[in-house]
Amino acid sequence: MKTIFITGANRGLGLEFAKQYSAQGHNIIGTARSEETATTLKSLPNTQVIQLDVSSAESIAKLTEQVGDRAIDLLINNAGVADSSDAGLNADPELWVNAFKVNCIGIVKVAEILEPNLVKSSKAVAATIGSQAGCLSVYRDDSKLIYRTTKAAANAASVLLSWHFKPLNIPYVTLRPGPTKTDLAGPNAQFDVDDTVSKLIAVLENVTMEHTGLFLDRTGVVFPWLPEERWNVETVR
Repeated sequence: MKTIFITGANRGLGLEFAKQYSAQGHNIIGTARSEETATTLKSLPNTQVIQLDVSSAESIAKLTEQVGDRAIDLLINNAGVADSSDAGLNADPELWVNAFKVNCIGIVKVAEILEPNLVKSSKAVAATIGSQAGCLSVYRDDSKLIYRTTKAAANAASVLLSWHFKPLNIPYVTLRPGPTKTDLAGPNAQFDVDDTVSKLIAVLENVTMEHTGLFLDRTGVVFPWLPEERWNVETVR
């Protein structure tokens, strides 16, 4: 039985990770910006809900006390935001800065503060839910400026985290869900949430130090950081 820490666990991919891992009997620590609205998450067996705003250094600092000295076997940095306005170069700087806090800075600071808990595990793994929107070679226009730039930063941060955790023998990977029916990709996306998460769980089960620093597709294939035209790069995620 594992202890699994999932950020942004109150909806979308994060909630589905919590559901499936809980059903397998694992202990879940799921975070939400508001505990009051995380009703489905709170109803899951073996699940603790922690209030966390990944854009707030103060909120992240509280994790030390909230988590305590428990070993964490799997960290899934899932929390993320997109720019619904899609304003391109006219993007609101405040929204842009907040997206950097959530999509990039937050994953680093959460991983940093939970490092002692990961070290306590005999076989810890850590992951960021990434996006091909952070791959520079797929851009064909100037849309989605906030999302693309912050996910590119997140991809870089995840690779740097892999180097940080390498001496500790903890693999850190980035996962590509593909176009999945979430609030971000919309109801017309290609994949159902439960299918995507079940495949990502299978990928995570096989992660070793050989995979650290890699971008892993839901199929388990290594997705290139700079994909060529032959790759499916038509969708946001």
